[in-house]
Amino acid sequence: MMLITSLIRDMLQFNFRQNAIKITAILTLFIVMLLGIGVQSSEALLTMKLSDGTTEIIVIDDSTNDSLNNAGGIRFHGSIGEFDYNVTTAIAKPLIGSSSDTQLYLSSVDVSSNSVSGGTLTVTLSDTDFDANSAKGFISYIGGITSGTVIMNNYLSESNDPFAMDINIGTYTSYNQGAFSGSDSYNIQPTSTFSLTTKIDLTHGSGSYVSSFSSHIKPDITVVPEPLSSLLFITGAALMAGRYYRKSYKKNG
Repeated sequence: MMLITSLIRDMLQFNFRQNAIKITAILTLFIVMLLGIGVQSSEALLTMKLSDGTTEIIVIDDSTNDSLNNAGGIRFHGSIGEFDYNVTTAIAKPLIGSSSDTQLYLSSVDVSSNSVSGGTLTVTLSDTDFDANSAKGFISYIGGITSGTVIMNNYLSESNDPFAMDINIGTYTSYNQGAFSGSDSYNIQPTSTFSLTTKIDLTHGSGSYVSSFSSHIKPDITVVPEPLSSLLFITGAALMAGRYYRKSYKKNG
């Protein structure tokens, strides 16, 4: 009881007015630290999913099942379902590209050495926080060797959510066994921060199958001029031609 009374007396004798500035500064710093922690934890990281339709493995950049110790890089090495050997690597910013240089790279070697029924392995890679003005178009490439089939689809989403598939910006399908390659392009000008997602569906039949592929999404620097830019160019050319014609007419007339 005496201890409690002593504590109350000390609190009443504490000069709050004298220490108000210090208390305010400490509280402000504490709040800023909390907000900083909250912002840092909410940042989306490069994330990859592997699924055989039954089991799903999620690999996040710098997580325990990411064997590539680089920010902006992911590597998974393991088995899933009928696919008993897989080495899948994903690379994005800051290893390649940046928020203003949109790039997403994915490669994989996949083996089903003694599959009873075969199956489909879906590898999906997603990254967020790309700048709205980073590109006016995208081009995607894919190539590799397969003893099954490979289907690629790429997506952009202005919701900026991981794995959002609002707009398809590239597709490719290989049904022929052996070497394959292809590309696709899509013209679009995002109006807000966006996410990119690439999805590869690899199908093997029963028995022993081996496939490998590499895909890459990047800005398309060959995008045609915007309509407004084209109109301004045509208008300027017409004015120059008219001015030249008028001078020639006056000189010859």
